[in-house]
Amino acid sequence: MATRSDVIDYRILGDDLQFVEVELDPGETVIGEAGAMMFLDADVRFETKMGDGADPEQGLWGRLKDAGKRALTQESVFLTHFTNGGRQKRVVAFSAEFPGTILPVDLAAVGGTIWPRRTPSSAPPGGRRSTSPSAAASAPGSSGARASSFSG
Repeated sequence: MATRSDVIDYRILGDDLQFVEVELDPGETVIGEAGAMMFLDADVRFETKMGDGADPEQGLWGRLKDAGKRALTQESVFLTHFTNGGRQKRVVAFSAEFPGTILPVDLAAVGGTIWPRRTPSSAPPGGRRSTSPSAAASAPGSSGARASSFSG
């Protein structure tokens, strides 16, 4: 059974150098790649973890296997979890490594999974990001270098 990720409140700002502002409710967490965070409000704490935390029962071997897959496809082995530890809504913002347009995608509307080519990624817990070197060749629009899928 697939887990459903939370709905997150966000704003896409900017023109050529866009970024995403994510509004976190008290206790809410969003996950971002290392280096993607642009700024954060007070009370937002962050913790770097190996993996996305989508499977809390996953043992050390499973986490190492997932980290190996991400390393083989030139993805970051570690992901940063940003959690609002305050009592009111707070903001954390993420930006891309390069100029471009950020497009929001409702995963439920596209069958639950997408295969982006290069992504500044952020996702709520429960939304699973997986990287597969074997899927890179078959992913639509992929150059074959790597492929990531998002599901939730």
